[in-house]
Amino acid sequence: MVDPNQALRFRESADGVKAVGGDPQAAAKLGDMLNAEVIVVGSAVAQENDVSSIKGLAGTGVKSASAVVSLKAFNVSTREILAAKSANGAMVNVSPIVAGNKAIEKAIHALLASQGGFFESIVENWRRSAADGQNFVVEVSGVDEFSQIRVLRDIIATKATKVEQRSYQKPLLIFEVTRPGTAEDLAGVLDALQIEGQKLSVEGLNGNIINISVTKASE
Repeated sequence: MVDPNQALRFRESADGVKAVGGDPQAAAKLGDMLNAEVIVVGSAVAQENDVSSIKGLAGTGVKSASAVVSLKAFNVSTREILAAKSANGAMVNVSPIVAGNKAIEKAIHALLASQGGFFESIVENWRRSAADGQNFVVEVSGVDEFSQIRVLRDIIATKATKVEQRSYQKPLLIFEVTRPGTAEDLAGVLDALQIEGQKLSVEGLNGNIINISVTKASE
């Protein structure tokens, strides 16, 4: 359960605005605050349409509105986008407000459709994770030479299904690693690995983020 007042305070904060806009770091802050594994953020916008030139509607007093509803789901631990979808809706009514609300409702129904809908995308993502493993962020500090990147990627790849380099800003190298099991399992197999006279040491673990340092093997 989420305290509505707490959620409202976050939504109106600077990070809340960023989260609704799709910023994964801001969404993760919300997830950490609420102790959640998955955060869903979104927006719904409706606007009145001009019907003055539409035959059958012009001059009748009937109002038309269209709406767009967008949702994104984030894995709080990895900052990964699990699903991102948008849907449109349009309705008519004598009241533009009612037409707008009905258009939003129609868009939501389309977005949450059982076939190809938003939640089905999340479930499909989880199915892939079950087959290939979860995504983990491995942050490696102490990488002072560009040539070390390939060596580190290759050695980590021996313990994973897939390894992709996310960024490198000396001395910090960040990988996204896909592997069955938990973050603790991955940390366990990486800790104390020997690489060309150096070793990996796990320095921290936060959710699916693993912090590792590279030091001389004799240290």
